[in-house]
Amino acid sequence: MRYGMLLIALLLNAAPLTAAEPAPPTTNAALKYWLAFANMNYDKDQEKIIEDWNKVPLDAKVDKLLDNSRNHLREMHRGAQIEQCDWGLDYSDGVNMLLPHLGKARNLTRVAALDIRREFARGNGRGAVQTGLDALVMARHVNSDYTLISILVRIVNEATIFEALATGLPKVDAASLTKLAAALDAPRGGGSVVESIKAEKELMARWMIRQMKELEARKAGSYKEVFQLGMSESPEDKARTQRVLDAADTFEKAVKMIEDLMPVYDDLAKLYGLPAKEFDAQYPAYGKKAAAANPVAALLLPAMQNVAAAERRNLTQRALLRAAITIVQGGAEKAKETMDPFGDGPFEYRAFDGGFELKSKFVYKGNPVTLTVGHAK
Repeated sequence: MRYGMLLIALLLNAAPLTAAEPAPPTTNAALKYWLAFANMNYDKDQEKIIEDWNKVPLDAKVDKLLDNSRNHLREMHRGAQIEQCDWGLDYSDGVNMLLPHLGKARNLTRVAALDIRREFARGNGRGAVQTGLDALVMARHVNSDYTLISILVRIVNEATIFEALATGLPKVDAASLTKLAAALDAPRGGGSVVESIKAEKELMARWMIRQMKELEARKAGSYKEVFQLGMSESPEDKARTQRVLDAADTFEKAVKMIEDLMPVYDDLAKLYGLPAKEFDAQYPAYGKKAAAANPVAALLLPAMQNVAAAERRNLTQRALLRAAITIVQGGAEKAKETMDPFGDGPFEYRAFDGGFELKSKFVYKGNPVTLTVGHAK
């Protein structure tokens, strides 16, 4: 039968058209976020505005950027209403696994922070807080996988939103303040560092062994290529990689070096689960010992002290914002009732015309962690 006759026959026998059934609501927040990410196309000038979201004047350029971002923010709000978030990552790719959502979520978070600034300036504190709450949910959703990098991205995204919300906190209505406080008091959710360490053992170390075996089966000596995958061009990474290549001069030695690293991941998970003071006391010596015993440790194992510092800064920032809400709700006297998680008393409080500043005893990269609430007049 020719194509034309076949098409006519199919049309004549087709079922009559009926109204389409409404599609069931998605149960995966990632699908909503990707609708936003796929359409986020900004030029260089707009990227600069987004990068400097907390400094740029709220002018016509910002209005244009945010007005063109309404659909992106709408999908962020929709994604935040869905509990489940699966980014569809293929962990079988090991160090080659693609994580495009992390950079996209980082950019959308800064767009949300810029929108929070504008809403506060327009007197819409309730809208600003809701955008902040939904951006914090997206940060948690970003951290729904088993990678350490997603935890670090979550931390920096939350810091952005905490800063944006703090600037307009004195102008927020009582109901929105209560809503924000409840969100900060709720369990954090998302993946934990201990879970990520255990996952690194499977997704990094065991993956490398499988890859080495596959490469070596194709061509003798090609197992060495695995040690260069995912490594940066920094002098430090190059030096660490060369030390591994010098020590792993045979395929058998290379495999054994990684196999010997397996218990170290388990020890790291246990160490990180200890109270902060115990971790700080035990980790440095353990890390040096592991690196000295096995060159692969210095190449593969994450810098847990840096991760711990970032998490503690995040914990402090959350506590600072929660304390700021208490002070806005109850007055300056409430500052005495706050509790610095890394001090032996309340946060340091300093009032200025138009707001106040809270300072923690916790020092991050040489500076005490602070939160500025309101704007100096």
